[in-house]
Amino acid sequence: MKSTWVLGERTDLSLSARYENNDYAARFGLEFERSGALNAEWNFRLDEATNIYAFYSYQGQKRAISNIRDAGAVSSDPAAGGAVFPLANAWRQTIAEDNNSIGSGLSRSLGDFSFNLGYVFTRAQSRLRYSFANRAALEAVFGINGVGDGFPNQVFRNHLVESTVRWQLRKGAALRLLYRFENESLNDFHYHGLSGPVVGNDIFLANVPENFSAHVVGVFLTLAL
Repeated sequence: MKSTWVLGERTDLSLSARYENNDYAARFGLEFERSGALNAEWNFRLDEATNIYAFYSYQGQKRAISNIRDAGAVSSDPAAGGAVFPLANAWRQTIAEDNNSIGSGLSRSLGDFSFNLGYVFTRAQSRLRYSFANRAALEAVFGINGVGDGFPNQVFRNHLVESTVRWQLRKGAALRLLYRFENESLNDFHYHGLSGPVVGNDIFLANVPENFSAHVVGVFLTLAL
């Protein structure tokens, strides 16, 4: 679904939405997948040379998976509840993800000069929860007291500010100045407790992601021949 409203001579608003639900009615395996999205954008023309905009965007999805841990029995019976796949070894997990973005910006033109300024904030969160029939569904190294019902949420945040100034030097030649600032943070349980490349008997070849802030300045010359 998508709709656009003209709110006045200078203002318009656009909305779009989507929802999808796939239910597989499966006792084991992929049970269902649900996803949705929502987008809203507002534009306001202050005058012939100036435009202001703002937007919000959401995307989310959730799915559930269930299975039975192999009991290791010698049998050709593949049925759920049989010797190979007893119901005591059954487990289930749900995975949900939510992504939110919000931003605004301004653009202005003055003769041979044009200016753009924009800001975007993004936050993404992932949740993983699980349940099991009893301890037989777990690997032997895990105890009931330490397993719980899920992993800590993964949270990603990003701030982005970007501005550009363009100067039309003459026909076919333009100069553009760019400034960009980005700040990012990631809280991911996969990397908790990792302080070096060697942990126990395992070697981690990839670097552990770290929060960061970065500034970028650029100068661009465009020539059209």
